[in-house]
Amino acid sequence: MSQLEVRQEAQLTEIQVAERRVMVSIARATAIAVPICIVIWIGIVMIALAVADWPGSWASTIAIGAVVGVVAGVFFGGWAGVLAGAHALESADSHRD
Repeated sequence: MSQLEVRQEAQLTEIQVAERRVMVSIARATAIAVPICIVIWIGIVMIALAVADWPGSWASTIAIGAVVGVVAGVFFGGWAGVLAGAHALESADSHRD
């Protein structure tokens, strides 16, 4: 049977503070990345429609570009936020020993 290590209350709060810092970092990075990705994807769609000389509705395809931009922004914002906040988790984990 393995031995479980019971963490002290002070260590738990330090880890919880680190987790909150990572969540705030993820929220900030996502809030920054979503509008940037929307603009990028709408630009890509508009360039593609202009080059292709597409006779259809531009509004629906630009809306699709915006939706893809939101998805890309959430992904890349979450990724960047985790990378930016990972040091808080590392320091909290190293203090545990």
